[in-house]
Amino acid sequence: MRVEPPTALNPPESRDIAATALWRGVLFLVFALLIFWQASMALRLAVRDKPYEGWDEIATYNNARVVSGPHVAFSLRYGSLDTFLQILATQYFLLFDPVGPGEDHYAVSNNYLSSFTDRHVEFGGMAATFSYAYFRGLDDHQPIFLSRQIHVVVTYGLTLLIGALAFYYLGLEAVLVLLPLCCLTVNTEMVAQTSMALPNALNAVIAFSVTLLGFLAAAERRESCLSPERPRYRARHPAGSGWQSSSRAGARGSRVLAVKFWCRPASSRLSTR
Repeated sequence: MRVEPPTALNPPESRDIAATALWRGVLFLVFALLIFWQASMALRLAVRDKPYEGWDEIATYNNARVVSGPHVAFSLRYGSLDTFLQILATQYFLLFDPVGPGEDHYAVSNNYLSSFTDRHVEFGGMAATFSYAYFRGLDDHQPIFLSRQIHVVVTYGLTLLIGALAFYYLGLEAVLVLLPLCCLTVNTEMVAQTSMALPNALNAVIAFSVTLLGFLAAAERRESCLSPERPRYRARHPAGSGWQSSSRAGARGSRVLAVKFWCRPASSRLSTR
């Protein structure tokens, strides 16, 4: 006896829906516990070398201090997202940290002697050959470690969101998609980059997310979401164009109908067999 697949004319039974939802919930719970365990390990690694941090993290912190001015173009940044997360960490430190609000925080550099006499020299502009990234004399390193924690939360939070989206759209088949994501998150270099105030790990998760969204759009037959919609207009043909203009208009109309058909959800396209 042939079993017909569930369609609008042959809906699945309620117990099948309940069983599928149960398995979805169980698998997503396992996936969420794995992500939380990885995030907890990354948070421990984020404070392993405190109070010392990496050179790249110091450059990110210094460049996030001044985001405008005559010499900002000479500062090498790792991207707007990384700078924004560091600004969040710095503002949290200045507003809510037990030490942050009560101190006058500044940085000095032996490459620029004016920094010893002017605590805010970076806001007034520097020589064109000097970059803000060389300010290594920080009075407090806590904003950098706060930025590490924010990077961990954002990276694994986005991973968890992508997992939930995959289970919502693909159901149990999401396991085949999330398996490569789990292999990515348990990679040694990935964990090391996640526990630092650098954008490498977050960029990798964003790239995976964009690819997955493209696959989901194609699987749901939403081609209209992948390319901009062409403007619709009435076909106007000059006089004397003959039957060729009519045939072109007919072909364009057929393509429009085909696009409308394939852009509809798969569940609404009933088979006529």
